[in-house]
Amino acid sequence: MGETIEYLLYRGLAAVVQSLSLRGTRKFARGLAWIAFHLVPIRKSLTLRQLRLAFPEKPEAEIAAIALESYRSFITTMLEMLWFPNFTTEEVRRNVRLENPDIVRQALRKGKGLILLSGHIGSWEMFAFTWKDLADAPLLGVVHSQHNSRVAGMVDRLRSLRGNRFVDMKKGLRDVLRTLRNRGIILLLTDQSAPKEAFFVPFFGRPAATYEGAAYFAIKTQAPMVMALGIRQPDGGYAVQVEEVPTEDMTEATPENMLKLTARHVAILEKFVRRYPGQWLWQHRRWKHTPPDASAHPALPGSA
Repeated sequence: MGETIEYLLYRGLAAVVQSLSLRGTRKFARGLAWIAFHLVPIRKSLTLRQLRLAFPEKPEAEIAAIALESYRSFITTMLEMLWFPNFTTEEVRRNVRLENPDIVRQALRKGKGLILLSGHIGSWEMFAFTWKDLADAPLLGVVHSQHNSRVAGMVDRLRSLRGNRFVDMKKGLRDVLRTLRNRGIILLLTDQSAPKEAFFVPFFGRPAATYEGAAYFAIKTQAPMVMALGIRQPDGGYAVQVEEVPTEDMTEATPENMLKLTARHVAILEKFVRRYPGQWLWQHRRWKHTPPDASAHPALPGSA
């Protein structure tokens, strides 16, 4: 019963959003973010703690401003996804552009497929949704399963409207390898906390449990790896910024190589988060786990 109510509420919100203009949707998101931050402060204390940890040099007023912007960014991303059925090709061209497309073209020319890495910064949904328009090639996205199957089905349909496909990360290994063997493109979001048994690599100076799948796929298939992030612009549109992750020195899928490559792409993501801190999802418990030898890195208060 609870899942049905959740699904109906989601459908109702989608109907409201799709009745608005894109500009109206973004204004609606700002209002909801203000409410979520000030009146219904879901994960507000966690958000502020993590920001203080990442930026100990910043004054409290700046930390609070970044936190509010993070709420706006996340809610805008979610509402824009509900607006996807209204997007035309012309709307995509007005709202999203790919910077440095030659990096993507050169990577694809290697004939090994392409591993796109991204994170929960700016709009990961908009960037993936418009990828086929930007690069003239669809992608296979690897996603976490959602507990509500009806909501998950609706989200999957929204994400797939412009030709992409998505698979559950727990079931999609064969699809990923097949796509890369066929010179296709896969998308992995790599900034969520992995299980405590995963690799721990530095993120803002602290060890963060990180999935090793991206490094494994890159070394196993020799596919090039590119970090791609949909950064929100002052006019509300997006610039998809890309940077290649060096992999040429990785020829064998040893634990040491996978750890080194994982740390390498996480460092690139951190650089962008530092550049656009208000666009990252600070509400996620990124330092949920600590490694067994983390005595020099005390756990984040309240993260257990």
